[in-house]
Amino acid sequence: MSAFAIWRWARGKGVTESALAALGSSSPNSGYIGYPILLQVMGPEAGVGLALALLVENLLIIPMALVLSDAGAQRQAASWQTTLRQSLWRLRKNPMLWAIVLGIVASMLNLQLPEVVNKTIQLFAVACSALALFVIGSSLVDLRVSGLLGQVSWIVVGKLVVHPLAVAAVLWWWGPMAPNLQMAALLLSAMPMLSIYPLLAQPHGLQGFCAATLLATTVVSFFTISLILWGMTQLPGWQL
Repeated sequence: MSAFAIWRWARGKGVTESALAALGSSSPNSGYIGYPILLQVMGPEAGVGLALALLVENLLIIPMALVLSDAGAQRQAASWQTTLRQSLWRLRKNPMLWAIVLGIVASMLNLQLPEVVNKTIQLFAVACSALALFVIGSSLVDLRVSGLLGQVSWIVVGKLVVHPLAVAAVLWWWGPMAPNLQMAALLLSAMPMLSIYPLLAQPHGLQGFCAATLLATTVVSFFTISLILWGMTQLPGWQL
């Protein structure tokens, strides 16, 4: 919410752009980057941290960002109650939210898909990761990066510096917590944003800006994550 407030009121941006900036500053790539790093550092305990992070991202951060970005795209003047109601109604057509809801329901009910369907979904899941890279690359074609460096740097700093510092402050304020959960929370907060970030911005015409932000954040994160891992080896209590 702090990232949204800064972009909306301090920088004077629209609701849609502010919502996407907040999403980029707060939603890490837990699955493709975060989990492999956690697995190397923590071993099998990494699964607990990943599961908790995905719950927060899928149930809170992503739906909230989609509602706000859709609300900002509405042109007509209306009360915030009407805007929120209309945005939630439009989200019924969003396949991503339906996938999240159905996945949670299936997990709670311990439903098992037939083997043929399960293998098909796995094939699509692997293909979608590669396809997302092509979409991100195509979004960067003919993009004037020079005019975006200032805005991109705001989200890069927010995601890789402010977000981990905020999580560290919350961990310190919250008090005693299992060391593996502390480690998972801090490391996941230091990851770049989720890889489908430009795809979520595409309906609003901001996929180029978000693709450039994703690229810059991912490159810079190599150094910031390495610095955090090194720092954990120097501080007592992290058990690296």
